[in-house]
Amino acid sequence: MELYQGEKIDSLKVEQKSYLLPISTRNLDAWVRLAIAKGVEDIQLLLNRPYLASYVFPYQLLFHGSSSLKHLALCDCILRQPPPDFDGFNNLRSLSLSYVTLDQIFMAHVFSNCLLLESLKIKNCHGLTHLNIVGDRLSDLKLSHCGGIEISAPNLVSLEFCGDFSSIISVTTSPRLARILADVERMRPAVHSCLASFPELETLHLQYRDGGYRLSQISSDITFRNLKQLSLNQWQSGTFDHNLDHLKSVRDLITAAPLLEEFVLTEYTSRFPDEIRYNVECSGSFTHDHLKRVKLQRFLGNWYELEFAIWIMKNAAKLEILVLTSGGSAYDVNLEKWIDVRDRRKYPSSWKQDMILLQEKLEQVKTNNARIIIEFMLKQN
Repeated sequence: MELYQGEKIDSLKVEQKSYLLPISTRNLDAWVRLAIAKGVEDIQLLLNRPYLASYVFPYQLLFHGSSSLKHLALCDCILRQPPPDFDGFNNLRSLSLSYVTLDQIFMAHVFSNCLLLESLKIKNCHGLTHLNIVGDRLSDLKLSHCGGIEISAPNLVSLEFCGDFSSIISVTTSPRLARILADVERMRPAVHSCLASFPELETLHLQYRDGGYRLSQISSDITFRNLKQLSLNQWQSGTFDHNLDHLKSVRDLITAAPLLEEFVLTEYTSRFPDEIRYNVECSGSFTHDHLKRVKLQRFLGNWYELEFAIWIMKNAAKLEILVLTSGGSAYDVNLEKWIDVRDRRKYPSSWKQDMILLQEKLEQVKTNNARIIIEFMLKQN
């Protein structure tokens, strides 16, 4: 890179995928120095140094009053307290920090000086005891395992969150928040109240693990007034009764979203033989006038899953399509990417008859012309 003769460098990306091939601090400094001297706007230092001292970001290389840096992404680095007159980050539009060591003074500097900041990510960083996020232009926020969070961002539109939702102390002046994706450690009733407090919330994705903290009952006074898209990912490990109680809570959540149009449920559970043949009656009748598309992923034909599918067919008056599939894909908030969630087991071909019975049962209870699609991977004879 030192031999580069061009007048401009738009972006610098250094990605160290293996800790067995460390990049020296000397080389990193040299590359950052050259990029900054040539007007770089985007720097990504995605390092992996578990057995070496983390790279200390060199503030001194950002010349006073001349930084063109607009986007900065750091992984496994150290951000120490900046000099009193440091203005090298003042033009930042996006800041992404993963596994970075920093402190309250640095974050206070960011919110006081980075007035153009639109996107912020703080993931598994060290040294923060609390986080007071302020930004008039901040629209996209990603937080993972941060504590003592207070948010004041009037133009915030999207929030991605991993951790204990109770660590969010307050969210004020965010009337435009329309999208929330959360990996929640504990599904407490307070979580529902917080989520329902955003009047413009249209898209909600929740993922959570059983572990005794299943989706809690939805209070009857909670309404998601503008919610259009809802997706839930849950790792189940309970009994039939436990799983049925969870689906009842999911039913209540759908009921609390009168404008909901699309619902996707992904459950990581087990198939229990022959339970699909149980005679199950639905409960909880009401009419949902907007729900059009429902997809139940990793559907295994358990009786409580059938109970839920029947309830959907009976109560979604405008339903257009119901998909029951052992496969599918879901967004993983922690990994920040879409993943394949298919159940890779191939089921006995004898289950084909079970699927036919399931289709017939659903056809009997449907109240409109909704399409019913059932997809399973069956073993070949």
